[in-house]
Amino acid sequence: MENVMLKPNLDSGLSNDYLLEKKFQMMVEQSVGRLKNELDAANGKIARLQEEISELKTKVNQQRFEQAVQPVQVAVPQQQVQEPPRRTEMPGRPDPKDYTDGEITIEKYFSFGKKRS
Repeated sequence: MENVMLKPNLDSGLSNDYLLEKKFQMMVEQSVGRLKNELDAANGKIARLQEEISELKTKVNQQRFEQAVQPVQVAVPQQQVQEPPRRTEMPGRPDPKDYTDGEITIEKYFSFGKKRS
């Protein structure tokens, strides 16, 4: 009679194990589904961010190109710029333009002195 009592207990234990296994399987499937959805959403965000980065890079490159192509305009202050004094205005130095070719000999341009050895 004891054998008869044990048999139903074994069957209920097996059915309990089966139900627990199915319950765990469903929980794992739900968790995997949620994780898959989260990963898909993250991948979508990453793809959008990569597109934004590439758009920003192209904009920056275009701006650099436009800046390189445009002439640089420098604002000149309204102050009077003093020019350096001309050679004729410098005391003791005559202006070379005041001389003619006949007044200066070729020896003055070239040194025909002794060569050092």
